[in-house]
Amino acid sequence: MKIHYLLPILVLSLSQATMWGQTANGQREKGSERAGQLINEYKFDEAINVLQKELTTAQRKKKPTAALEAQLHQAQLGANMLSGTEKVVFIDSITVPRKLFLSRFHLSEGCGKVDVPSRLLESLSSVRTGISAYQNELEDRIIFSIPDKTGHSRLYASDRLANSWSRPEPLPGLDNDSIQDFPYLMPDGMTLYYAAQGEKSLGGYDIFVTRYNTETQQYLQPENIGMPFNSPANDYLYVVDEQAQIGWFVTDRNQPADTVCIYRFIPSPSREIFERTDDNEEQIRAAAQIRSIKESQAQKNTEIAAALERLKNIGQESDDDSNGKFRFVINDAYVYTSLSQFRQARAREMAANWMEKNEKLKATARQLDTLRVQYHEQPGSTIRDQILRLEPLVRQLEEEIAALAKEIRKVELQ
Repeated sequence: MKIHYLLPILVLSLSQATMWGQTANGQREKGSERAGQLINEYKFDEAINVLQKELTTAQRKKKPTAALEAQLHQAQLGANMLSGTEKVVFIDSITVPRKLFLSRFHLSEGCGKVDVPSRLLESLSSVRTGISAYQNELEDRIIFSIPDKTGHSRLYASDRLANSWSRPEPLPGLDNDSIQDFPYLMPDGMTLYYAAQGEKSLGGYDIFVTRYNTETQQYLQPENIGMPFNSPANDYLYVVDEQAQIGWFVTDRNQPADTVCIYRFIPSPSREIFERTDDNEEQIRAAAQIRSIKESQAQKNTEIAAALERLKNIGQESDDDSNGKFRFVINDAYVYTSLSQFRQARAREMAANWMEKNEKLKATARQLDTLRVQYHEQPGSTIRDQILRLEPLVRQLEEEIAALAKEIRKVELQ
């Protein structure tokens, strides 16, 4: 059975995309470069002023205004979001290749799973799906996106009935005009987070939240969760592990192509926002952009250390899942549980190397977590330098492991 994955859609952030519009005769219309720059700098009020002047000039000269109007909508949305920026305590962040970021989510029991759709449900290996899916703790419900013929995707759910799965049905109540992916359902079974591109998105993908209404049997009107989680760039998966009291979200802001940043934070039971005054606008802008993780941690050393310890426990639980047993997925039909199962000697040799690299990755990741705990308890240049040395090593090992696994499959299936 051949696996088909939906390739990630190339999306410009709206600060770039809305610089272009479409005229009545199909010609491309350019928006304001100055306003786009201001939007990227989170100077939304200034962008609004620039765009209003340019719109007045364009209307007077009877020039097309679609792109300028789209940018103005974005700047107004950004200004509203900035004024409601939430106070968030960030634990740390790490940059990883976009194709590998799902492997970094180690959740407590009871939180379900986030992974590639076909790894959660084998029958989806023959279905064209979105990038990620969510499966609940009982493993009887899975939520994922399915694109139509034009690539426009929306969220669907499938339920396990006895030994089979129901036909995927679209989630009722969600905006049909938006592109949807990256779902995460809270353990209450009602609260759903997901990423979408649409009129209410500041960037390409923004993160939204909604709740299921049992009376109407539909999801409520989704709400943009705002800043600092959303930005003029793409913001993808948002996950909260209530048992471990750890949150994650993924973004490509300020990242090179094919790279994302995973931020880890301490979720708050109540949403506290910055109170805007005449002299703290720059502080709010810095918090919305997440310019400094350290700044968000002011007077929170005890909480940060405890959070890192909880993260370490989650990682250890995840590492112990295999109970020390070898497990290598060849394809949909074969999963090897020992080196002796490899038919090709070269593949067997490479698999042994793959095991060694995985063990090295686990050890390095544990060492990195320990150093982060030490750094937050007693910051120092020596520990900081060790962290900066190990972070790229972890990324390198992840890339090497992924490339090696691909080559092993190729050799074994010759």
